[in-house]
Amino acid sequence: MKEKTLRDRHTGATTLMLRTKRGELLNYTQAEWLLGQSSHSLLPFKYEPKGKGAIFYYDTTGLPSLADYLRMSISGVQYASLLRSLAQLGDLSAREQLPLESIRFELDHVFVEDDSLRFVCVPLQPLPAQQTSILGLLALLSESKRVKFTLLGDAALLEAVSDFSRRTALFSAFDFDEFLTATLPSQAAQSSRSQDPLQPEGSLSPAAVFDPFGPPAKATSAQQAVPAEPVLEQTDSSTVRTNRTNDAASSSAPPQDHAQNEAKATPAQEAGPAAEGGLPAGGGGQEGSPAKGGTRMLSGALPSGGLSAEREPDGQAATPPFSLVQVSTGQRLCQATQAVTLGRSEACEAQVVGNTNVSRMHAVVRRLPAGGFSVVDLGSANGTTVRGQILSKGQSAQLAAGESFLVADELIRIDE
Repeated sequence: MKEKTLRDRHTGATTLMLRTKRGELLNYTQAEWLLGQSSHSLLPFKYEPKGKGAIFYYDTTGLPSLADYLRMSISGVQYASLLRSLAQLGDLSAREQLPLESIRFELDHVFVEDDSLRFVCVPLQPLPAQQTSILGLLALLSESKRVKFTLLGDAALLEAVSDFSRRTALFSAFDFDEFLTATLPSQAAQSSRSQDPLQPEGSLSPAAVFDPFGPPAKATSAQQAVPAEPVLEQTDSSTVRTNRTNDAASSSAPPQDHAQNEAKATPAQEAGPAAEGGLPAGGGGQEGSPAKGGTRMLSGALPSGGLSAEREPDGQAATPPFSLVQVSTGQRLCQATQAVTLGRSEACEAQVVGNTNVSRMHAVVRRLPAGGFSVVDLGSANGTTVRGQILSKGQSAQLAAGESFLVADELIRIDE
């Protein structure tokens, strides 16, 4: 097939275009299925029939290829998410009788969105010759020269994946799912068969698990943040950081024997977590319960109901929140204390609506411990500009409160 990447200078959209050659025929039934499918595993697809062949279009706007994604260090949680999305593709193939031979598994033709893999499916008959199979992709993902972890302990995952790919002659979605369940902690390896195909359950936003350029976010509630640890060393009861903090909250709740403990309750206990500084007043949830969605230790996202200043466990005032403001509309996009992801996607804490020049995952804004803020470009299509300097992918720049920067052509101001 002939291929070309199309870029729209006005909208910033990128499209992978594949054109059939002589002897390659359009599989019309599969093309129509792809046109109407809504699986999270496959890229958005359109096609244009040309005689017996066709031109295929795949929307890759704002998505790095897997080859580009692996140029930076990743966490064990991110690696588990990549493997889980591969299991979801295998499950989709088995459920819909989609031939895996119609999927492109080369690193330059697999794309990454929210730490999940998205694939190119080519509806041809006969099936196109593959340069790399799904087991070949697994073998590539097990190479230490390609995958670099932020924590050295997570490198043991590579050996386990390498062993699976070596001893597997024919890929089976069931066998791979069983392998993930046995190898990864329970929450990181939830069965792909229980996931919504539109959104993998338990997936974490980039702001929650991925910012290799800044210090880890500070704990923002009465529970203490859990230090980073390799995925393989996490137990079933404390697998992912968000689970561990929720476990800490539940373990501090009063015992079930109310008759024995009601007389011993102190005024602070009767008032609930808000009286102890664990949650802001007016959290929007039920009395004595955490804000909707639980406490997110790493993302710095605003709990339901807002906050004026977060509290440390000793009751002393901690870091005040900051806001990102879209200057063209005057709209406050979000309020946070530590770090936010900025972009066009709904998964971003600070979502820019109505400007397609902004990438889905455009940049990360993080508060610095010594004061001020850092802005990191996430490989956006149209760049991030600070004081006239265009940041390259992964490059950061420092700003003070009140300063502005550009994401594509959208001016964003940091207010504190």
